Formats: sequence, structure tokens, C-alpha cells
Amino acid sequence: MLGAVAADNGLGLFLTGLPAPVAIDYAGRAERAGFRSAWFPEITFADSFGPATAAALQTERIGLGTGVVGVWSRSAVTLALQAATLHQLSAGRLLLGLGVQARGYVQG
Repeated sequence: MLGAVAADNGLGLFLTGLPAPVAIDYAGRAERAGFRSAWFPEITFADSFGPATAAALQTERIGLGTGVVGVWSRSAVTLALQAATLHQLSAGRLLLGLGVQARGYVQG
């Protein structure tokens, strides 16, 4: 299905609920199919920066998004360092999505 999409279509692919190796593979497939971006969510069983960084090293043009990284789950310095590293390793393709997270994650 990914191969049927025209190049430079402006669409992004949200890679949710997938094991990291599968999400990384799909990011490469999405790039070859012409998607503009691949988004790696941060949810209870997965980090966003790890798979996005691995995908950055295996792709050349697709935007790599964190969608959405919670600002309360790590310090501001750690978040900035992770974002800076991904930005550098992706040659500027980072699309940084930040949010306050779901109430259940941060309440109490």
C-alpha cells in the first residue's frame, strides 16, 4: 500500500503501536513511497527519540517527527539534548512535537 502513494504528496505517516524495529522499517518504506514525514509517538511502552534517531540514520529526506513527546516525563535539559542530537543526526529533519501528556500519565 505504501508504494502506491505519489512522491512528495505532503502526507505524513503516524507509526503508532508498533515495535521499534517495525516502525523504523516503515519509516524507510514511507520515504521510498514519497511521504513527507514519519511520526514516532511516545506512549507507555515506547520512546519517541530512539526509533526516530535510528530511522534518521537509515533515511535521507523524510521528516522525522516526535508525536507527541511529553514535557513532564523528562527534564527540560534532557529533552533539549535528545532533540538536538536527533536534529543533528537527521541533518535538520526533526519535527519536534511537544505536549503536556495525558492526565493519567502525570496526575498525582
